[in-house]
Parts: sequence; structure tokens; C-alpha cells
Amino acid sequence: MPELPEVEVVRVGLDRHAVGRTITRVEVLHPRPVRRDPRGPEGFAAALAGRRIVGTRRRGKYLWLPLDNGDALLGHLGMSGQFLVQPPDAPAERHLRIRLALDTPDVELRFVDQRMFGGLSVSAGGADLPPEIAHIARDPLDPLFDDEEFVARVRPGDRRTRAQVRELLDHSRDVMREALGEGGTSFDALYVNVNGESGYFDRSLHAYGREDEPCERCGTPLRRVAFMNRSSYFCPKCQPAPRRRRVTHSGAPVAD
Repeated sequence: MPELPEVEVVRVGLDRHAVGRTITRVEVLHPRPVRRDPRGPEGFAAALAGRRIVGTRRRGKYLWLPLDNGDALLGHLGMSGQFLVQPPDAPAERHLRIRLALDTPDVELRFVDQRMFGGLSVSAGGADLPPEIAHIARDPLDPLFDDEEFVARVRPGDRRTRAQVRELLDHSRDVMREALGEGGTSFDALYVNVNGESGYFDRSLHAYGREDEPCERCGTPLRRVAFMNRSSYFCPKCQPAPRRRRVTHSGAPVAD
């Protein structure tokens, strides 16, 4: 599933290849990817034809292309969506759903989605921020993210100080930036594989997907635990489970 780094890599690529271009024609090859647009496939295509792309923006896992009339092309990649920049004469991808011709003979935009959980829509007046996603908070990579407000809103606990919360926020940014750096080369070939075949960020993962392989720090075999149809991987030595606490009849906690 495309997460924030993958979506940001797509945004950067679109910013490089699509900004300043005018959409000359839109071809909707399957109606499902435009199901969230009340105009329907024909209205969706008509609302985009002749509009110039003036920027690229992202909020969470949504991205949008502000248009010259104040509207925006809003997109979500779902689980298998790909927003590609391809030469117009390139063979059609097997799961090509939407094709957007541009006023250049060099490239066109293609929305490819095997499972079709993602989709595109035109957000009326959404150039600055589509109202459909206004409820989504900024992430730590957003230039307007408020560190102090974030720290203040984190509920106080018995093990984390404000300084530790700030440190955690800084580390979160470091990981996000590293992920962007690892994934940035994929889009240079005008293709972003969101299903894992390209190797992307998994080359730098130290635990995820490495069950029974030795921990890079201590050599202990890594373990996997399942939870809510998801998997978590960890080193039982470097990341020991917290000691459980039981309560006596008197209410006093006792460590196991």
C-alpha cells in the first residue's frame, strides 16, 4: 500500500513533469476510479480539459494538482494505484484506468490501478486545500507543521517527557526523509512500483519482512507477531516485550 513517502515521491515527480502543462484531453477507461466525482466520467473529463496544472500538493496520502481556475485534480492511490508520466506512444499498461493528454508531445499522465481502491476527482475550489480532505492534519514534513502545538497535544504519560516527545518527532522526520531519499530514484524512470517489486525502501528496513533472519545488531533471529491481520517484526533481545504488571487483591501492582 502506498504510504506517505511513496505519495511524496509521486508528487515530486509530477511537479517536475506536469506543472505548467495544460490538460488537452481526458480519457476515462473505467468508471470506478472516478466514482467519487459527482459529475461522472464525462463530467470529470470535461472539467479538466483545457485546464493548466499550476502546482502539486500533498496532505497525508492524498495528493492534488491545483488548476488555473481554482479547482484541483484530487487523487488517492489506494492500495495499488500508480500515477505515471509516460510517452504518449508507450504501450498501455494492463490496468490503465485514466489517461490525461498534455500540451506536449513528450509525456502524458496515466492513472494505473489494479485493485481500483484509489481514484481521482475534481475538487471545486480546492486548489489551496480540497475541502474533501480539510480534516486531515498536517504531517511533520509539512513546512507549516507546528512542533510546539504537537508536543502540547500529546497526552502526558508516566514515561515520556516533553523533551522526549520532541526527540521522537525529530526521529520521525529523519525516518521520513530517509524514506524519501531511498524512493526518489524510482520516479526518475517515470515509474513508481507501489507493490514492492522495485526494492524501494525495503532495502533499508532492519526488521520488517525479515522473520528468522539475524538481527543486524546482535544476531538474534527476528520474530514476527500477527495482530489484526497485520504483522509486526522485532528482535526479542534488542526489543524485549515490556514486563507485565498484575494487581493483587489489595490493588497494589506486582511485576511478573
